[in-house]
Amino acid sequence: MPSYHLYSTIRGRFFFALFSPSGQRLLQSVMYRSRDTAAAAVDDCRQCSPIDDRYQRLETARGWLYFDLQTLADSLLASSETYLTEAHREDGIFQCRRYGPVARFDRDSAGGPPLRT
Repeated sequence: MPSYHLYSTIRGRFFFALFSPSGQRLLQSVMYRSRDTAAAAVDDCRQCSPIDDRYQRLETARGWLYFDLQTLADSLLASSETYLTEAHREDGIFQCRRYGPVARFDRDSAGGPPLRT
């Protein structure tokens, strides 16, 4: 089942990640100063994720492909993993559009699958 998870950093910041049903991390949000703000941003992600125009398709200086998800106010909400091909990046966007609005989220829990750094 697709899901959102909240995480905290050792510096007291909070962020969320969206995971596919298979456990693949699709998006990781920007950092927030409070848990409540990060949880509220999940609602923004639910609202914006099905809208293709909210995705910016980008490329790193080294040629890796990724995408950003923007809020309705054009602020950065979350960024994807990197991809080798445009087809894989488009599949990542497809999965975010599909699972973002319906992924489960328990506001009272923290943590989730371990994140690679």
